[in-house]
Amino acid sequence: MGDYGNAMMRNQDAGVQSRVKAQSRANLLQLKLIGQSHPTGLTTNLLKLFEPRPPLEHKPPLEKRKLPAYSGMSQFVSRFAEPGDPEYAPPVPTCETRLKRRIESVNLSLRKVQLRLLKSSRSMTHKMTPMSLEIHTKHSLLHDLATRHPSRRLKGTLKLMGLLKGYGS
Repeated sequence: MGDYGNAMMRNQDAGVQSRVKAQSRANLLQLKLIGQSHPTGLTTNLLKLFEPRPPLEHKPPLEKRKLPAYSGMSQFVSRFAEPGDPEYAPPVPTCETRLKRRIESVNLSLRKVQLRLLKSSRSMTHKMTPMSLEIHTKHSLLHDLATRHPSRRLKGTLKLMGLLKGYGS
């Protein structure tokens, strides 16, 4: 790989001679002068960093503030909550778990589907037999569940509802 900024790489037919940069020559001379100034070869700025500093000024320690004595605390000890008191360990509030929330949402969707099916079945009862009504009910229930729940949770939702009996176990 070559240096694309090089004159020979830019135009090979130009007949340009490559030369050592004048800047690199000045750098070499400067490095030689530095090596002659100190036996370690360090610059004066670097040598200043290693010079010893003057000792720190001594300051007396800070005075501590006078605080009231703890002797008067014993009269208030009886006011602290003890293991029998209701304030000592208040009852932990019961929170809704994910499973309970899912069961409630499934029950709610089931109720909505049943109401919708009742309304639609009243208008269709004279046209359908009981078997076709049951199939229609199952299809509309599954369609409703599939639209409300993502496909990865549909199996678990159906298990919670009891629609899948002995599936996969």
